[in-house]
Amino acid sequence: MKSLNIAFITPEAVPYAKTGGLADVSGSLPAALSGLGHKVRLFMPKYRSVAAFIPDSGQPQFRINCIVGEKEFQAEIFTIKEKDSGADIFFIGNDYFFNRDALYVDPATGRDYKDNDERFIFFSRAVLELIKTLEWKPDIIHANDWQSGLVPALLKTAYYEDDFYARSRTVFTIHNMGYQGQFPAATFDKLNIDKSNFYAAGPFEYWGDINFMKAAISLADKITTVSPTYAREIQMNDEFGKGLQGVLAERSTDLIGILNGVDYG
Repeated sequence: MKSLNIAFITPEAVPYAKTGGLADVSGSLPAALSGLGHKVRLFMPKYRSVAAFIPDSGQPQFRINCIVGEKEFQAEIFTIKEKDSGADIFFIGNDYFFNRDALYVDPATGRDYKDNDERFIFFSRAVLELIKTLEWKPDIIHANDWQSGLVPALLKTAYYEDDFYARSRTVFTIHNMGYQGQFPAATFDKLNIDKSNFYAAGPFEYWGDINFMKAAISLADKITTVSPTYAREIQMNDEFGKGLQGVLAERSTDLIGILNGVDYG
């Protein structure tokens, strides 16, 4: 079996940060892939809860500048090794975006943070620029749920002429159709990609808004989800597909259900 370079991109992973089952998969699957002989690097935001896992110095290894709309932000990069598998883990830090009381929902209001669009545009851009800075070419870029859904979308738009990623292929995994990353159309301008990519029924557009998950489903090379049954259900009707069942059905030949496993360790 050929050893692959796999970039695993996730908004959460145990033991570093968790709101649901995605974190369990993200904590176990990269280690399992490493155990099979693949070179896996995991990328996730440096939330407040991550600080406990950073070495005492607390200093970033280096910094990367990223533009979100008309604003420039700095990503601080922290690196550790997963203790069992030895997989490299890269935390994308920016206190303005990620040093908060919760991951996605403001505890003070009970509502999503108003700038969740900018937070995860920044994260997606920072990951792609970080991988280039590392000069490490991934064979597979595996993005998970809407928070990293822009990664495969940006690769097909902002980076489509970039030779660095010419041989990389993308996988997008849907863990929960109920959360899609839908924002007003004005968010599209914050992506800093050609405006021709936003049009009615296009990959980014959803009922006049922008939808990060739709963009990922439309533009990733392969799509996976948590079981063969769920893969069928989300193409059937609005109850399961949450409005994206038609988009999923159009990609049915590239949509695969893989049953979530158990980490026996």
